[in-house]
Parts: sequence; structure tokens; C-alpha cells
Amino acid sequence: MERLVTQDPLSAAEDAPADRVPWPNQERYDAGDVVLFHAPPTSPRNGRASRIRFDPSTADRRIEEVRAWFAGYGRDAFLWSVGASATPADLVERLRAHGATPHPREPVVTPLVLDHEPPSAPGVAVRQVDTFEDYRLAWEVDLAGSDAPAAIHEELLARLVEDWPYFRADAHQQAYLASLDGVVVAYGLLAIPLAGPPYLAGAATVPSARGRGAYRALVRRRWDDCVRRGTPILTAQAGDDARPTLERIGFRAGPPIHVLLDHAAGTAPVRSG
Repeated sequence: MERLVTQDPLSAAEDAPADRVPWPNQERYDAGDVVLFHAPPTSPRNGRASRIRFDPSTADRRIEEVRAWFAGYGRDAFLWSVGASATPADLVERLRAHGATPHPREPVVTPLVLDHEPPSAPGVAVRQVDTFEDYRLAWEVDLAGSDAPAAIHEELLARLVEDWPYFRADAHQQAYLASLDGVVVAYGLLAIPLAGPPYLAGAATVPSARGRGAYRALVRRRWDDCVRRGTPILTAQAGDDARPTLERIGFRAGPPIHVLLDHAAGTAPVRSG
């Protein structure tokens, strides 16, 4: 079924996490001036405040209220995504004054849009994730190059059995695996958000296979699937590692997004009920 995209694609890319569709074990709260998302496990990337439009006169109070919301779910940490459209204009400085710090690995990411056919990658086989075995493979690839603590890795893998039914029933996202010579070396995730164009919601390639076209092949497969859906457009957010590849593929970039890590959520009691 065709999905009409009326929002400016770069604006949609800037705030793409705000339109993520939650699973039954996740929480999305649109407060009007900010969208909050919490999902287990406790990795900081599974808690995010985005599409931030605070009034300057109440911004400091709202920062503390957001921290309390995440603390109520027992989170140790979460992320703030501060794009060019975020308000007030000095929001990054205010967040740092409240104790948030630039993300240690990707303090700045770039919103990107692709609106024309990307190149293919001959020699790379791509398949859709349709089985639990492939779902686990996708996560193992994702963690292979991750610098997250071992405890986070173990928590993520332990949740796979619980999360698989949610993923399988989710019509708003799809995962893919890329193989070289019959060996899975990369995965990519496509999200169909509540509003706006499709979004490259994640990807990873095992370190030993980087530079061999797997990432490019995953972009092309997701593009082809979007064309079949009637929405020939892709958006993304990329750090310094992925941005050059996406720009070579044909993505155009927008203003930077500042990503800040906030540990305040671990200081308040867990909500009850």
C-alpha cells in the first residue's frame, strides 16, 4: 500500500527516532514538546529524548522532568538527540549544565536523505530475516564490533527469545542479512515510522568484512523494498564512520544532530504500578 510522504525528508531524518513504533514491552510518550522512548534492555541507546521543542522559560524544568520520566523506568542512562530544529537554541549548553555529556563514541550524527536509486553491490547476497536463527545472527553481527560492556551484550542476547515474537509481528520494521561466500557478515534494519519516510534504523558489518560492499548491498535492498512499498526514499542518521559511505552512495546531508548521554536517570526511584 502506498504511503504518502508530505514532511520535509531532512526534517524527518532529524527526528526519525521520535516516530519509532513501540512494541508491547516498550514505551513511547509524546509530551508535545518532546518525544520520549524507553525500551529494555538498559543500553543507553534504548532510551532517547528527541524532537525537543522546549519553551526557553521552562526548559530547565522540563529537562529535569524528562530525567525523572526515564528514572521511573529504572534506566541508568539515556540519550538526548538535539537537532537543528530543537529549542531553545542553547539547549546543548543547558543539558551540559544539568550534567549530560557528549556521547563518548558519536557526539554528533548527521541526518541524511536518499531520493534516487543507489548503486548495487554484485557478489553480496542479501536475505530478509524471517527465522529466529537469522534474528540471532543479526544481533551477533551488531555486537561483533560493539564497544558496549559485556554485561550489555549478555543482556541483549538473553532477551532475544522474548523479543522475537514482537519483532516477527511488527509490520513497521524489517531486518536483513548480507552474506559473502555464504557467510553472514552484515545486517541492516529498515523502519517504517508512524509518520515520515522509511528510515535506516541500524546496520553493522563484522570488522573482517568491511569495505567489501555488504553495507552498500543492504542499502540497495532496503531501497528496493521501499520502491515496492510505493515510497522511493530513505532517511538515515550517521556518525563519522558511516556518513562517507552513505554520501558516496548518493545520500545528501543536513545540519548536525548533537547526541548527549545523561546518567541522571539512575538516581531516582523506579516507578511502581
